[in-house]
Amino acid sequence: VRVIDLSRLLPGPMASWYLRGMGAEIIKVEDPKIGDYLRFSPPFRADGSSAWFAMLNAGKRSLALDLKEPEAQQRLRQILMDADVLIESFRPGVLARLGLDPKALRVSHPHLVIASISGFGQVGERAADPGHDLGYCGLAGSLSLNARHDGVPDLPALPLADMAGGALTTAMTVCAALFARERTGQGRWLD
Repeated sequence: VRVIDLSRLLPGPMASWYLRGMGAEIIKVEDPKIGDYLRFSPPFRADGSSAWFAMLNAGKRSLALDLKEPEAQQRLRQILMDADVLIESFRPGVLARLGLDPKALRVSHPHLVIASISGFGQVGERAADPGHDLGYCGLAGSLSLNARHDGVPDLPALPLADMAGGALTTAMTVCAALFARERTGQGRWLD
């Protein structure tokens, strides 16, 4: 199984890390100007690199493409011909603005499983809202589980929503979609 991972920060890279652990080949595609923002997230190792980035990207192949450029978009379309899964974590509509609309990719690459990870989904009244782990925990009420004696919640030590709600759920639904593809021959777009 070949996975093309366009995602940044934690949920997408962790989802592809889970898939790599199950034997998938991962090709991480980063913007050549800044790369994945997780590169700048603590904790840092002795050499100054991010421990999160190093852990979640160990064993992955890497490719730099500026997806704002038509040549890079075409290169990605070619790469996707031999891929099974595309993971992305842009805000809703960004992939389409980059000339890589998931609906169009489903037509040109019907075998492809596309996993879009966003805060509140591709459609709906909150689709355009930014989403972050702390906000999800607050919305779910899980911050109250960490309340101190004075009722003020402590910040969680781990980004639980990103890890469980984003990463693990994405990895599981990708596996289910690949299983369904074995039966139908068709990929799908997971939101």
